[in-house]
Amino acid sequence: MKETASPSELTAGRFSAVLGLSIAILFAAPLFGSGSFFHRDFALFGYPLAHFHKEAFWQGELPHWNPYNYFGMPFLAQWNTLTLYPLSLIYLLLPLPWSLNFFCLAHLFLGGLGMFFLARAWTTSALAAGGAGMAYAWSGILINSLKWPNNIAALGLMPWVVWLVRRGCSGSWRAAAVAALVGTVQMLSGAPEIIFMTWLAAGAIVVADAMGNKRLQPLLKLAAIIALVALISAAQLLPFFDLLSRSQRTAQYEEGEWALPLWGVANFFLPLFKAIRSHNDVAAQPGQFWIASYYLPLGFLVAAALCYRARKQREILCFTALALFALWMAFGRAGGLHSAITQAITFLSFMRYPVKFIVLVVFCSCIVAAFGLARLPSVSLKRWVSFVGVGLAIILPLALLQWDSPHFSIPTHAVFRAGFLATSAMLLFVASQKPEWRLRGTYAALIAIALDGATQIPVHNPVVAPHVYTATLTQQPQLESPLQRAMLLFETEQRLNHLSIEDPQQDVLTSRAMLFCNLNLLDRKPKNDGFFSLYLREAAQVHYALQQTNIDRTALMRLLNVGQVSDPDQILAWSPVTNALGFISGGQVPKFGGAPEFFGALARGDFNPQGEIILEEASRDDLSDVKPERVEVEVTDRTAHQIRARVKSSNKALLFVAESFHPGWEAVVNGSPAKVHKANHAFMAVPVPRGEAVVELKFRDKHFERGLWLSGFGLLATATLLLARPKRLANSQHSQ
Repeated sequence: MKETASPSELTAGRFSAVLGLSIAILFAAPLFGSGSFFHRDFALFGYPLAHFHKEAFWQGELPHWNPYNYFGMPFLAQWNTLTLYPLSLIYLLLPLPWSLNFFCLAHLFLGGLGMFFLARAWTTSALAAGGAGMAYAWSGILINSLKWPNNIAALGLMPWVVWLVRRGCSGSWRAAAVAALVGTVQMLSGAPEIIFMTWLAAGAIVVADAMGNKRLQPLLKLAAIIALVALISAAQLLPFFDLLSRSQRTAQYEEGEWALPLWGVANFFLPLFKAIRSHNDVAAQPGQFWIASYYLPLGFLVAAALCYRARKQREILCFTALALFALWMAFGRAGGLHSAITQAITFLSFMRYPVKFIVLVVFCSCIVAAFGLARLPSVSLKRWVSFVGVGLAIILPLALLQWDSPHFSIPTHAVFRAGFLATSAMLLFVASQKPEWRLRGTYAALIAIALDGATQIPVHNPVVAPHVYTATLTQQPQLESPLQRAMLLFETEQRLNHLSIEDPQQDVLTSRAMLFCNLNLLDRKPKNDGFFSLYLREAAQVHYALQQTNIDRTALMRLLNVGQVSDPDQILAWSPVTNALGFISGGQVPKFGGAPEFFGALARGDFNPQGEIILEEASRDDLSDVKPERVEVEVTDRTAHQIRARVKSSNKALLFVAESFHPGWEAVVNGSPAKVHKANHAFMAVPVPRGEAVVELKFRDKHFERGLWLSGFGLLATATLLLARPKRLANSQHSQ
């Protein structure tokens, strides 16, 4: 339905214009192409994945397998690679790196607009909606999440999902179907913790509605929406859970790391409180390095205090309780609650950083503050000034405690925060009290909120010249063939982790030259490591062994076809590795036993990769007639999902393939299926017959294929609800 524009009211169109303009001005360089984000995970994680995804897209295939990291590993199954996320088309169709910057900023805009619609629907106040939308978009959580394409995508959709799920549970089945579709889009963004917190918020308010109205139907619709989202997302979720079961993660994997410090609440009032100056001059909070700031513009946040007289209102009670719970969880072990709950509900331990619960604190605070701001027209100036005064009174002692900070000018910072608090609070009050000033006052207040958020820390997302991602480099390792690997030693990796180069351009180019994290994907250079959430367990163990000095590392490098190794004492230096075994080799003597024998031989220093191959006991019967013979191998083709080779052997023999073992790999020898065996703990071996043979290995993700059928069924069910006659599906209760 078309929105009727009142001369004195903030409409969705007007809010969109103010929000869009603020983003365009304050992020002009990345938005218009003169600069690109690069700080931390944007350059090391997000951009390389988008580049790899785009290359596969234009080759007409889905990137199920990544052959360039960790000896080969699943890609689509990682989930946070955004492979099936519909809005990834933005950077798949438009030129990189600009399109990935636009993708992130578009979701920042989407998040603010979604919070506007949610707050307007629940409070019926345009002023409250505008304040909530602008504060959410310019919160520290969203601005600092621009470095993570998957996180900003999930955060941008979070308010939409919560709003539409509640509306779908209390409205028609058609509204429920719309909620399921939007929930699915967020589910495909691949930010598990943020998605979990989104559904925690949505579920909490729907349960509160059902209990308050004493009706079961909202809960049934919530279950139906969740079922539809799970079905439609099955093509992504089934491969993910399969990879998770084969990965290095356990219920205790880094549980409790990077929690919110107990004094971290002070950063809601003074973002630089106890902050240190980190890489590229971005602030960091000691104790957790996940997020630089989670500050909410104070002029809006103090409005939450106005809810004290309406504290029994359902939404206020629900989201206040949820915010307090999330804050307690964010403290991690220090708070006690996180450890108790993760021990009782073990799957929550897969959330590595308790500080991520601060996302839910910020989200719920926006909603509670919106309800408070909706009450502002009935509040006297004296009472409003008293609330603002309390906010100012908190800033002063915090500033005094950090007055002589060696990292930042805290007095100047405190003055700015106090100034923005007073200014935005005054403008919000004027907009709520004076009809003739309502629209102009609202515009001015929204601009003040945006500036408060944009200046909360000196540097949020530094930019660099975009050509650093496309420049040709001469200092990278020179591999003899595309099948050889480079090896980044642990000592080199640690130096790169702590390397501080002031010039942003040189910073990125140095990381690219050293193939740091995932930057090897830009130049298709295979290597032994990478930067991902999940790794195949056995491959990760072999990578760890490569970093040890008490094993025969030379033999292991030969086995893995390493052609260049980094110099541990000098950045931008590589040394050749001689006698690499090759990507595919053959004729080794089969031995049986598995991991203990493999790592034991490496520790003793008597492992001969050219003369022996260690297999699991389960393979003994199948390979009893294999004999050590001279085998000639020629790799004729290698793509991400396919390996072809010609083989000549004087007897039945084994081929060793230096690629990670995964059940998705299937072998065909001379047109007939052949079994792929796990060899040397983490890799593949294929038996070949006497004489000449053509060997073909193909990667098929069967979990994806099964999930695709379920996704199709879910889409069909959702389409049925959308296209059915409203009279048959209408619910008697109006949408929220």
